[in-house]
Amino acid sequence: MTHVVHIITRLDRGGSAENTLSSALGLAARGYRVTVLTGPGDDRPSNLLGRVEAAGIRVTILPALRREVRPARDLTAWGHLVRALRRDPPTIVHTHESKAGFLGRWAARLAGCQRLVHTPHGHIFYGHFSPTRTTFYAMLERITARITTRLVALTPREIEEHLARGVGRRDQWVAIHSGVPLERFQAVAPDPDGLRRELGCPSGAPLVGSVGRLAKVKRYQDLIAAVARLTRPDVACLLVGDGPEAPALAAAARQAGVGDRVRFLGWRDDIPRIVGALNVFVLPSANEGMGRVLVEAMAAGVPVIGTRVGGIPSVIADGECGLLVEAGDVAGLSGAIGKLLADGALAARMGAVGRRRALAYGVESMVEKLDGLYRELLA
Repeated sequence: MTHVVHIITRLDRGGSAENTLSSALGLAARGYRVTVLTGPGDDRPSNLLGRVEAAGIRVTILPALRREVRPARDLTAWGHLVRALRRDPPTIVHTHESKAGFLGRWAARLAGCQRLVHTPHGHIFYGHFSPTRTTFYAMLERITARITTRLVALTPREIEEHLARGVGRRDQWVAIHSGVPLERFQAVAPDPDGLRRELGCPSGAPLVGSVGRLAKVKRYQDLIAAVARLTRPDVACLLVGDGPEAPALAAAARQAGVGDRVRFLGWRDDIPRIVGALNVFVLPSANEGMGRVLVEAMAAGVPVIGTRVGGIPSVIADGECGLLVEAGDVAGLSGAIGKLLADGALAARMGAVGRRRALAYGVESMVEKLDGLYRELLA
């Protein structure tokens, strides 16, 4: 039986973790033996973790494997990975994101593993770190790509951005989208009035929102500032998620005069219900691998707005299922939101196109492509 080991720093509610766990479940259903090596994480665990463990997929927590860079602890994590891979040798090692990708691939190399696959889930070339750190991390990516069998991007644009910085060869790269559980969002019955009553929003108030970790790279401060610029004073902004930027964002909302209109909802178990009730979904990120939440909103029939960064332009067909703006352009973002709120027919048309477009991003399609890649490596 083919044994695949997935290595990822944490199994939180982010897109990378959801992608990894969905892959593990789909591959196990196709007859693979799957193991997941991960760190303890700091955020709320993914909803899929229980299903993964119930499916008999072994999940091993390595306490030293964490997101923050700390050389001594990272060296310990690397040693634990080497021992785990030697103890139960895999046929294929598949690493995810930068930190686990670097430690995991070099651990696999030392452990004698022959087939190494890496999915960066975007990149760190802009929007994350200082220029010096970015240059250093990009160098590590270039070096580590040389020991990697195949590299998996979420979108074709991500491949081009890596190649432009010398990471990997073109024949190493393949694009496999992040699989999204569309059914939960396709089946939602929108109830905006009920959600307004629950949250204390004015009757008929337009609902604009987003879902994600409240981190700097997401630039939710731009969404708050854009809402403050709108001529309609009744627009409510819903932010679903949590993270280190929550206090700063709450302060920014108060300073912009919209503290009473921005609702910080934390992580919720009814995200499809909330997304389905929105008039407009916005992802204002400075960097994004693909933007799974955009696909979720599209599956719910909600028009979307995103920035021209990372894989977002591959997901949003500008002017068809949503609108694209430049990252950091608050005026442009506010104008795009205002345009969709003012033109109900346009918003409905974009929502319908998005619902059809989302079908290409299902979980089964992703697993089928991943299975094909693994079979190619085994052949």
